[in-house]
Amino acid sequence: MRQWQVRRVRQPHPDGQRRWDRAYQQILAWTQPENGAVPAGPEPPAREVSHEDRDLCAGLHPTSGSG
Repeated sequence: MRQWQVRRVRQPHPDGQRRWDRAYQQILAWTQPENGAVPAGPEPPAREVSHEDRDLCAGLHPTSGSG
């Protein structure tokens, strides 16, 4: 039985730095707001509704129907 061994070696690309810089600039442009507006920031998380003081009802509500 033949055993294979895989080796990975990084090889620099001649224009790798230029390509990385261009991709980075595109990501920055993508994250900027349009028309120079100041970003408002993320929405605050919604406040959870507490149901701990309510009664627990076992079972399901019957489906509505004609009968």
